[in-house]
Amino acid sequence: TPTPFATPTAAPTSSATPAPSPTPRPPPGPTPTPEAAEEPAFFPSLVNGGFEELRGDGTPYGWHKVGGEMAAASAVHSEGGRAAALTSRTESTKWLFQTVSVRGGSHYRLRAMALKNDAAVRETLLRVSWYASADGSGGQLSTADSQPLTADSPRFVALDTGAVQAPAEARSAKVR
Repeated sequence: TPTPFATPTAAPTSSATPAPSPTPRPPPGPTPTPEAAEEPAFFPSLVNGGFEELRGDGTPYGWHKVGGEMAAASAVHSEGGRAAALTSRTESTKWLFQTVSVRGGSHYRLRAMALKNDAAVRETLLRVSWYASADGSGGQLSTADSQPLTADSPRFVALDTGAVQAPAEARSAKVR
């Protein structure tokens, strides 16, 4: 059985171990990924769900955007030391996404904490878009959405697609 998508509220994927010394640590700063390693276009499973790993430009490793400006925010976050932020100056739809491999016919679930605290934002939701290609290219086969978050709140709110079955011909998904 395939492993379901990791939730974006998962513990950081860093393999660093804490120092045994009781010396206080400074607040989290950027944790860039190694420049030598090229970032793949798609992953075998969801990576950097906590948005803790950053590229050299300060954006969350493994994540991409359609429209708007993506950043890692440390001032406001649900768990860990960061959250992903997507800002825009227009009313068009925007999203963050990551492409992952899936097994057709298997069940998956996408869960995340989201913050909608801007009246100019109509709604925030999670979406899984299924693709027959291995890399998320081509037309989407279908989608599965969480309930939309439409009310503004100063607190993060849990969103969840529930268990959804990938179409039999699906080989990849874009989690948004």
